[in-house]
Amino acid sequence: PFCVLEPSCSNSIVNSYQFYTDSDFYTQSAFEFAQMLWNFRTYKIRKILEMKLREKISFHSGIDNMVLPWILNHPGLYIPLWAWHKLTRHLKWRRNYETLPENTSQIEQRIIQEQKKREKNWGICSNCFLRYICDKGDNPFLVSQFKLNPSSGNPIRNPLYFRSYIPRYSVRVDEEKRSKFSKLEQLYEEGIQTTLHHRPWKEIAPEDYKIENRMTHYMPGAVRWFAFNCGELQSTPLCKTEPPLTISVTFGGGFAEQIGFSFGAHIKIVCPMIAQSHKLILHINEKGHYVLIRDKEIIYPTEFFNASLVPPRLPQKLEPRISVWNIDGEIVTQGITLWKPEKVSEGDKTIKPKFSFLYVCSRYSNRLRASLLSIAHQRQFDLNQVEIVVAYVPDLDATDDVLDCFESAFPNIKIIRSPFSQSYWKSKGFLINASLPLCSADWVILIDADIVLHPNFLSTMDKIGPDIPFVAPDGRKMLTPETTSQILLGLIRPWEQYDTLMEGPGEWRRREADGIPIGYCQCCRKEVFQKIKYPDFNHFEGADWFFGRSVVQTFGPEHRLTGIPLLHLDHGGSQWYGSQKHR
Repeated sequence: PFCVLEPSCSNSIVNSYQFYTDSDFYTQSAFEFAQMLWNFRTYKIRKILEMKLREKISFHSGIDNMVLPWILNHPGLYIPLWAWHKLTRHLKWRRNYETLPENTSQIEQRIIQEQKKREKNWGICSNCFLRYICDKGDNPFLVSQFKLNPSSGNPIRNPLYFRSYIPRYSVRVDEEKRSKFSKLEQLYEEGIQTTLHHRPWKEIAPEDYKIENRMTHYMPGAVRWFAFNCGELQSTPLCKTEPPLTISVTFGGGFAEQIGFSFGAHIKIVCPMIAQSHKLILHINEKGHYVLIRDKEIIYPTEFFNASLVPPRLPQKLEPRISVWNIDGEIVTQGITLWKPEKVSEGDKTIKPKFSFLYVCSRYSNRLRASLLSIAHQRQFDLNQVEIVVAYVPDLDATDDVLDCFESAFPNIKIIRSPFSQSYWKSKGFLINASLPLCSADWVILIDADIVLHPNFLSTMDKIGPDIPFVAPDGRKMLTPETTSQILLGLIRPWEQYDTLMEGPGEWRRREADGIPIGYCQCCRKEVFQKIKYPDFNHFEGADWFFGRSVVQTFGPEHRLTGIPLLHLDHGGSQWYGSQKHR
């Protein structure tokens, strides 16, 4: 009770009136429901939650399905039961309410009687000015330990009277979520405006997609999904495109635990299903930033235990699929609509690239800049036929900033971002395998972010015959820390002084690792990766050698680019297990 402490402490006192009203605490129904669930096991809690979510919104009622047919099929019981209902439904004992008096004076008299009855129950607190916002000593422990000291005055009826101006504190988790949602507000407005005021790019008919590895039941304007397992089902790709993109899908006619979209095995943008039907909108801007909207409200995608499937950004080549988890028997998808800006959706008029460079960059953004510049200064080759795919973790280092600057300086070279969650930053093999679908050229060049190319590298690669599937450079020159520093600071331009750097200080490695081409630069045709996957370790030690040996054993010896060695920037030893230092 407020009266057992000094008035200066009133803003720190919480009675039941404040507990269920203040935004820092809980709504009463949610709190009581959580108390009820506390003693149940996890599987029971999940089932109870699902039943509560479907309560009063399902078209079918289990009790009605069992009882009503039985009654209707027995007319001898149905007629007297219905007669009993008609005769007794107006009886007073069946009602839990009372009619009000018919005139104002009687109502006022009744109110005074109710107030006196309530004040009699309040005892010494009946004249206290805080009686409407205080529990009045209802807690037996407080009554036995403290003496109540009511105060007179004008009664206060606002339960948050003392808590209106107190500072609000939040833990780190709350601050992180608030920061995330503040960044999503602009994307939310863009997505809603797109769906309301722009002409759709595509409207996906039911026959345009199907459920992968599962029977597909087509309905007029919809697809029905059947499932009796608790895993994920996903559709075939709805389209193949690039950001920006807005997708809208309506889910209904059943129930599932999670609904949303999939962009491959490592990206799942899904959210819980909390009603009988939902309209989901996924809006992706041109940089890959996205927002998931459920029934016109921002919803943060579900994070899965021991699996990082929600990256900060989406890749720049998209193959969206519908993703549904743990279907309760059946569910229906319909109304699939896609929007793109008109200038983007006119069609891809760019030249198909001949070479796709695939980088994996984790805390090597400083060296990545030098490597990218070596591509931009290739001689005797049309750079419009080059694309660069960068697998990286956003916000881990300055890779995004480097790529933004490079795109601005060299708009003719296509940059494709392949972002991942931070838990994958050491799994180079996984990043390579997951990013390969983004490479559209016939040649894929796996290259480290600390490699500087020979100025004639691409012009020499362009002369390779169609019967050669595997190419490697003519060794590498390990540069000294001093030379590396001058290159990173722009004091040395490698494409202008390449021969001088090759003749300068540093170790020359020509046929290392038993002559097997290793991971600093491995050039393969696209079909090589259809037969051989990169070893997926939690580190990179030995993975590149195993891959190179498998390619040699399957396709024969590699072709060496004679007279085309590469420069390797110094970084203080091998970093097979992930660099802890930004480089």
